[in-house]
Amino acid sequence: MRRSKGMTLPLMLGVAGLWLACSLLAVGMLALGRALPGGPALVFSARQLGNWELFLMDMRAGVTRNLSRHPSPDIDPAWSPDGERLAWASGRAGNMEVYLWEAGTGALRNLTRRLQTHDFQPVWSPQGDRIAFSSVLIGEAQRGLNLYLIDLGAGTAGPLANFPNADEFNPAWSPDGERLAFVSAQQTGQFIYVVDVRSRAMRSLVQNLRYVPYLAWLPDGRRLVFGSQRGTVIEISLLDVETGARQDLIGRSGLTGVLYWSLVGERLALWASLRGNREVYLLDVNAGEARNVTTHPADDGPPALSPDGERLAFQSDRDGNAEIYVLDLETSALRNISQHPSSDTDPAWSPDGDWLVFRSWRSGRPGYYALDVRTGAVYSLADSEGDYFEYAWWP
Repeated sequence: MRRSKGMTLPLMLGVAGLWLACSLLAVGMLALGRALPGGPALVFSARQLGNWELFLMDMRAGVTRNLSRHPSPDIDPAWSPDGERLAWASGRAGNMEVYLWEAGTGALRNLTRRLQTHDFQPVWSPQGDRIAFSSVLIGEAQRGLNLYLIDLGAGTAGPLANFPNADEFNPAWSPDGERLAFVSAQQTGQFIYVVDVRSRAMRSLVQNLRYVPYLAWLPDGRRLVFGSQRGTVIEISLLDVETGARQDLIGRSGLTGVLYWSLVGERLALWASLRGNREVYLLDVNAGEARNVTTHPADDGPPALSPDGERLAFQSDRDGNAEIYVLDLETSALRNISQHPSSDTDPAWSPDGDWLVFRSWRSGRPGYYALDVRTGAVYSLADSEGDYFEYAWWP
């Protein structure tokens, strides 16, 4: 399940504050109805008539319905690995809390119940038994953004680190669900930590980085790959969690820009500039060599690797306007898949590799669309009031 960039903290707190000014409601458990679709589906958060709601679109039937149906903001949807439960953040209790919806029964319950905080951005463990989430004290954002952990089996929630005057973000679960890596922004720089979720034993692996927007485990469960920046200089590094050894993967490549990557397994697609031309580079994290795969003077990227790592979707203005292209990485066959005179940008794959979600201005205003890669059919999802759009694929 891939998710877009999350709502920024000031925007999220502004939305929650608006709801707090309207009403305070206490919600325990309620039923929203059963809604498991018959095939691939997309849950997304979109602003309709001034309110953020969750919508469920059955891709096979082409039907969309309002899933959350509440005047409070509902954001940050995240499906459990088995597709039976959906976690999201909602302001329906008066502050932002993390809720859990049982798709089979329609039951909705508040997992956090912490009236003094805003809780949001749930991230499931691979086994579906724990959820990490972000939390901030209401009215005291300057004290920092902290990561908390919910143990669904035990019914408990507690802080992972809770460093004072620091922001903790980018939680990344190990493949076995036993460890969680995250970034902590402190006064001297940004640090990468790994914590054992059972014992809460914690280690600092890398210290005093400038900016770490990307952090992920590799499938072997022993290594982390992370992206960092020093000014405009892009760095991609491999980190052995057991020994702490760090390896620079792209060295003095001269790649610059605002770091953006797409990672599938051990294959990484990187959007970067070399001497002013933005291209997409493909990197095998084991080989440590970045290869330009778009090779065109036009502006290419940002990239999205298909779930099997065999195809690359990216936006390019090589035909005069921004379009979505799909490149077969084995044969180098390239196809303009959107073919529309408006701007089509920011592609993202469905888990089965049959769909792409993208942003477009084809209706005369910015909106989000889903494209069936097999047939070329395009479905409108929602108009975009601003740049925020959060979604999670089922199954």
